[in-house]
Amino acid sequence: MCRLFGFRSVVQSQVHQSLVHAENALLRQSEKHPDGWGVAYYQADVPQIVKSGNTASKDGLYRRVSSLVTSRTVLAHIRKATTGEPSFVNSHPFQYGQWVFAHNGKIGRFDAIKSQIMARIDPSLRANILGETDSEHIFFLILTHMSRRMNLHHKAAHLHDIAAAAQEAIDEIGELTGGMSWCPSSDEGPTFLTFILTDGFNMLAHQGGKELHISTYKKRCSQRVDCPYLSPVCENPSLNGRVNHVIIASEPLQGENIWYPLGFGELIGVDESMRLHQFPRFRNPLHSSLHSRGLKSVASPACCERLPTRRKKRHFREIIFSMSVTSDIFSRHLLLKRKGRFQYRFLNFFLTKEIPHVHVNQNLGRPFDFHSEFDSTSCPAFPAWNGRTNSHSGAK
Repeated sequence: MCRLFGFRSVVQSQVHQSLVHAENALLRQSEKHPDGWGVAYYQADVPQIVKSGNTASKDGLYRRVSSLVTSRTVLAHIRKATTGEPSFVNSHPFQYGQWVFAHNGKIGRFDAIKSQIMARIDPSLRANILGETDSEHIFFLILTHMSRRMNLHHKAAHLHDIAAAAQEAIDEIGELTGGMSWCPSSDEGPTFLTFILTDGFNMLAHQGGKELHISTYKKRCSQRVDCPYLSPVCENPSLNGRVNHVIIASEPLQGENIWYPLGFGELIGVDESMRLHQFPRFRNPLHSSLHSRGLKSVASPACCERLPTRRKKRHFREIIFSMSVTSDIFSRHLLLKRKGRFQYRFLNFFLTKEIPHVHVNQNLGRPFDFHSEFDSTSCPAFPAWNGRTNSHSGAK
């Protein structure tokens, strides 16, 4: 579908490498995503938007803008159209005041439910929808929920409120469409809601079925000699959640950065103090389908039945990993770390059993830690399986 790039840093930085020069920079990716591009960046806390309905690789303006942008916050997008013709108004990112939004995905049966979505958007915001895309409607639905929690024109928004409003909008769309697709490699699923939202201070990202990756540190910073902001978190994972930069992209960009994939349904953000937060997933049964369908039906969506065996196994592993980090209980018992790789165990159990409801910690704003260790302590939710899950020596 589309490609996203989000950047947030403590220092004014150029992103020319990521947008143009990297082996898989957005410029090169635009050859497969030819239906428009856009770059949003902040100067003096005010968003500046440059976009076009042309292909980025064939548009000289894209190169010029990319080479000039120097900012602490950047959001870029290249488009492969699903709803709406290639044009200026249909190109991402979309803007309202200080808020900027870009989306990768689609709403299933959008034409059939468009009027229902419009009815749920605040009338004062509805008039600002200029294009034909489902993406712009998602943006203004999120803004509607945000407006109930904050003043949209106030610059002191809290990331917790932004995330809660975004989750409400996600759940609402899921209620109308029947839920998001679990198939990141397919465009045939009903709904994909992967997006990035920012006001220049906070940046929030959601992996809604289309791949999204995040990086907060590098192997070795090329500017370490003269950078006044150099700190251990520039070249190592953060121990307290505070970082010096965050890059979010649809696919890992070539270069010095260390990348990690976000799991399905994962909502992650960085606040104005550059502290990274991970927010609970599957808060609403309509979103996750855990309660009404059980993991068997969730882990075996119809759109994946046609996948080759290797891809199907990889897809199931992604699902199990995504679910495992949702709660501490799952993380202890689904993953065993051995020889530097995560061993995915008990896959057959999750594909054949209906899983009872397990309480998930609902505390918003828990600091995110990419390198939390997974232990194998006993699990009260599955007492019959304790003897099998508590032994590392038996793992192969």
